[in-house]
Amino acid sequence: MGFGPSDDLSRLHYLSLPSIPPLDTPEGGAFLVALVEATGARLVVIDTTSRVISGKENDADTVTALARNSLFPLKARGVAVARLDHEGKDSERGARGSSAKRDDVDVQWRLKRTDDGVVLDHGGLARISWAPRTVVLRRRPGDDLGHTLTQDAVPAEAKAVAELLDRLGVPPTATKRETLAALKQAGRGKRSDVVLAAMRHRKSRSPEAGNHDSGTTSGTTHGEGGGNDF
Repeated sequence: MGFGPSDDLSRLHYLSLPSIPPLDTPEGGAFLVALVEATGARLVVIDTTSRVISGKENDADTVTALARNSLFPLKARGVAVARLDHEGKDSERGARGSSAKRDDVDVQWRLKRTDDGVVLDHGGLARISWAPRTVVLRRRPGDDLGHTLTQDAVPAEAKAVAELLDRLGVPPTATKRETLAALKQAGRGKRSDVVLAAMRHRKSRSPEAGNHDSGTTSGTTHGEGGGNDF
């Protein structure tokens, strides 16, 4: 995937078929939290949900137990979770199994393969307004594993707030509290989720910002940089 011996992958922790108790049990949740705390992870990717549970996939109680024992403890620690699922026979119905899987997520992305890449579309199933409905990733010519973001994933409202912060002279390294206070003082208060998206946009384009942590917490399917991937 373009990485070699000279690249620093110390912040990536990858477990292939790990011996972890089912995550819909108290034992599994405690084990996962311990691993996250040991590695300092800020993002947990579960691939796939059906492989980490002991209960029936079609049973809503299984999904509730997974959330209670594993997902909520991570969210309480500001750790983001991305859960991968397979679609059922009817793709219009989303992921196979209980519909309760959709109850606790901030964004439900549906991935579609195209001739030259993939398209992620949440189809309106998002609780956070700053998430773009569609994100397009195209394969780089001659590189089957390399992809390039070809569609602007920054919503127009967040861009407008970023430009406003530039005009107000608010540094990209400002914390969430400082940024919100500056906007309020200027009489231009904005929703917290839009401000966070604007802050991320400004950091991504500013070398000055570096890896500064704004002190914000993550949702269940998105996370902010500055930690390890587990």
